[in-house]
Amino acid sequence: MPRPMSHLRPRPTALSRRPAAVLPAVLTAAVLLTTACTSGGDAAGSAGPAAVVDGRPVEQAELDRRLATVTSDPDVSAAIATDAAVENRLRADVLAQLIEVRVVSAAAPDLGAEVTDEELDAHVDRLAEEQLGGGPDAWAAFLAERGYPEEEVRAQLGEDLLREEVEDLLGAPAVAPEQVAQAHAAEWQGRKRVAHVLVASPEEAAAALAELRAGADFATLARERSLDQASAASGGDLGPWIEDQYVAAFDQAVENATGPGLLEPVSTPFGWHVIEVRAPATLEEVSGLITEQLAEQQQDAAYAEWVAGVRAGVDVDVRDDLGDWDRAGGTVTP
Repeated sequence: MPRPMSHLRPRPTALSRRPAAVLPAVLTAAVLLTTACTSGGDAAGSAGPAAVVDGRPVEQAELDRRLATVTSDPDVSAAIATDAAVENRLRADVLAQLIEVRVVSAAAPDLGAEVTDEELDAHVDRLAEEQLGGGPDAWAAFLAERGYPEEEVRAQLGEDLLREEVEDLLGAPAVAPEQVAQAHAAEWQGRKRVAHVLVASPEEAAAALAELRAGADFATLARERSLDQASAASGGDLGPWIEDQYVAAFDQAVENATGPGLLEPVSTPFGWHVIEVRAPATLEEVSGLITEQLAEQQQDAAYAEWVAGVRAGVDVDVRDDLGDWDRAGGTVTP
């Protein structure tokens, strides 16, 4: 009997109302990095590593760099401004992620998973070619122009590659047709669909809207121009609209839409959105997408189970001022 799926959520994008509890291990070229360390109160000024994982330290400077990538997000900055406890919670979540990085990197070779410098170099070259239209020189220029620390970018890209290798080796159960039908009924059936193109200015939004009304292909335009790369990769498609899933102005515009079609540009803290509201998708139209998402969820579950098993045999010591380590959950409580 296939395992039922109760919910199939849209993939996270720049519109998400709340930040994820733990940072993803991947840092693509689109993620905004800041090189400065956060002030972080007493934690940033404390001596000694932030944590020690089976004798391997997680240095405070590394924690600060990762935390800076989170706090550069406008929603996160706003949350910190209204509640000081948010930054402590985020710091604890980022530290838990870095602890997991140590756990995974130590155990992955036992599965035969390893990312070499040559593989990472090849991955960076592919990113430079596919996203920047050039080779190593384009990559170096990209980092220099934006002030991105190459060591941090490569570290996070390497972590993501290692996770992919581990997931491939672990495998996952095949997705059954019944699961696809259940997911469609729970999250897609009867719900309007939404796609968007995110640009930086009202002028760019007006130009994009004019092109779309003149017959331009929405997916192509989104891939070429949208600043929200998470959705741009799928042609701007955000999937079924779920109330209160996104920032208020975006949600309100979609809620007020009386039927399928293009909406007037909407301004949010992320920029200007050209939104297309679409009719609910039939099972036949989205079965491939749902299957892909369910397979990804099952692969994530298999990976999480493997990490939990490895973590059970690892000794972790978190510095007292940063919080308490929960071995079972793999979390740090500030």
